[in-house]
Amino acid sequence: MRQDDLALAQCDATVRLGPAYNYALFLTAQLHERKGDYPEGHRLWSKVLGGCDASCIAMVDEIHGAPGATGAFDAWLRKRKHPPEAFFFARAYAGLHRKDQAFEWLEKAYELHSDVAAMMFLGVDPDFDPLRSDPRFDAFLRRVGLPPQPHLRTAQTNQLSN
Repeated sequence: MRQDDLALAQCDATVRLGPAYNYALFLTAQLHERKGDYPEGHRLWSKVLGGCDASCIAMVDEIHGAPGATGAFDAWLRKRKHPPEAFFFARAYAGLHRKDQAFEWLEKAYELHSDVAAMMFLGVDPDFDPLRSDPRFDAFLRRVGLPPQPHLRTAQTNQLSN
């Protein structure tokens, strides 16, 4: 529902209950990045990704639209010995607005059952917002058995008017 402050409070509570709960840390890091709080996002990414170095931080920043991080994702990728999971690439390319590559990796992620837990939320995950206007997105959701995406703009407009 794009209630980032409420989501952040819930993630913080979850992390306090189980500090090793990586998915809550992952979501908390994403929320801080989306809100522009890059220093806190960086601190959390280091925890989530197990020692995220400067190139890793720059890569995450570029995916989330931070100024001055252009080219960081490709540079980070060249340094990797082992590529991340397919769903990571789909998320990254969506954030980078490389739609064709994002859809290619979504297909691969689906075929490989990559990060199934995260894929369940594909229709509402803000990281995939850059793909929502593309008709391939709803077609993909239907094909993999997920409901078509909610009309987030309509929901947000209704929230603002209430």
